Amino acid sequence: KLPHPTSAIQSQVEPLEEDTAGAPMDPRTVNNEESDAVTEHLVHIIDCWLKESLGKCFCSFAWSQSWPPPVQEQTRCEEEITQELKRVLNWWKTTEECGNVGDKISSCLSCLENVELDDYYWATFNEEVEFDKAHLETLREQCILSSGVKELLKELTVDKIESICKLSTLVFSNLVCKVTKQSDLGEETRTIAPPWGLLGLGYSLRDCFFTKSNYLSHHAVGTLGAQLIRRGILAAATKGEVDHRSHGGADQQQPHAVDARIK
Repeated sequence: KLPHPTSAIQSQVEPLEEDTAGAPMDPRTVNNEESDAVTEHLVHIIDCWLKESLGKCFCSFAWSQSWPPPVQEQTRCEEEITQELKRVLNWWKTTEECGNVGDKISSCLSCLENVELDDYYWATFNEEVEFDKAHLETLREQCILSSGVKELLKELTVDKIESICKLSTLVFSNLVCKVTKQSDLGEETRTIAPPWGLLGLGYSLRDCFFTKSNYLSHHAVGTLGAQLIRRGILAAATKGEVDHRSHGGADQQQPHAVDARIK
């Protein structure tokens, strides 16, 4: 993870000698940490979504009949996958707590890595212990939604969600499906390669492709997820600035138009 620019500058400057015991943490640092945590969480969501979506492609009955699959089947699958991502992002925007630990896409990384919490869920699921709301809240003290991150997730705008989904749609609307020989023995494997060039990853991942046996562990999934979040949020921010300038320009021009009509 790249360091925040402010942190990079501060590391090159000798700190002032002062007693900071009991001093509150710099709010800018808190915001930076929470902002990084939100980005990491969104990348986690996209990572889960990509793996689930690739799994649907490889395991789809319609896709298994021919490779590459028919165009209409690819289009149908693409629409379903995109709608699912939009649903998940909107759910995280409004939810007050993580979902079941068994469902990775509806749980934060902290809850997924909490072994005790996982054991508790299975115990209550198997009715070995009685469900205790207070105990569950104690186990979830490290949950990402127990911090200021929850408020930042609520600030996910429609433009940001639409931008992330629009960019993510490119992954499945321009898939390259091939039958590739994997060994000298002539074994053939069905492969899927996203349009790396369109996604800005044409140099680093140009030779990468997914198969039914590697998509859950391939490093390219994580790289792709981070790229979709970074570019999606940036595109939404750029669009907002352009809209703001255009509205500002319209506001400035309006008095002249009124004057012209009066004259």
